[in-house]
Amino acid sequence: NFMHNESGYPTLAASAGSNYPLRGSKSTLFEGGVRGTAFINGGKHIIDDKARGSTYSGLMHAVDYTAMILGQANVKKEVTLSRDQKSQKIDGIDLFQSLNKPYGEISTPPLPKRENVPVNINYGGSKYTGSSNLAYIYISV
Repeated sequence: NFMHNESGYPTLAASAGSNYPLRGSKSTLFEGGVRGTAFINGGKHIIDDKARGSTYSGLMHAVDYTAMILGQANVKKEVTLSRDQKSQKIDGIDLFQSLNKPYGEISTPPLPKRENVPVNINYGGSKYTGSSNLAYIYISV
């Protein structure tokens, strides 16, 4: 099971949500509208005993779920699009090995990781594009 929140609470007076201590809310490129929490639940055949209860502090995007599920099913990470019949790689990164290691454990070779998370807001006539890399959010207006 993969469980995650949906990009922050709206910070309207009528909503009961809070993104504290993160700045911003849903429909913004601030951390309150981009960062979220998630967890994976599964049996011993899915999650290693040493990794249970550990934390992954790296970046992840919604498209990575597809890559992880395909990876666990040993399915090629290329799909054939029906319109032009070309085989293309999916955008996601299979982070399952990275998520299934206890925090701080060193792996050789290094496990796959996401270097940045693309974000896009098209709301109320405003169009913003950005990219986050844990330290900064780069915004293009």
